Amino acid sequence: MPAAEMISLECPHCQGELYQPLTWFKEPSFTCPACGKILTAGEFATTIAALEEAMDAYHAEMINGETPSAGCCGGGKKHGCGGKGH
Repeated sequence: MPAAEMISLECPHCQGELYQPLTWFKEPSFTCPACGKILTAGEFATTIAALEEAMDAYHAEMINGETPSAGCCGGGKKHGCGGKGH
């Protein structure tokens, strides 16, 4: 079983560091360990979605050896475009 992805985000109330597993931020509600305020998954949804997208792209790059978002063919020359952003 893979280790939990740990991330660090800032509490929107006290700006304290929240270093927790990614899944913790997806819970319906949780308490900030620094200030004790109740936080919700919705407060972090946009940030979590962006992080997951970046992690997926990173993993795809590591597996495939190419960046999926670097132009029409991943920035490579396998389709003859060379990733020149056309």
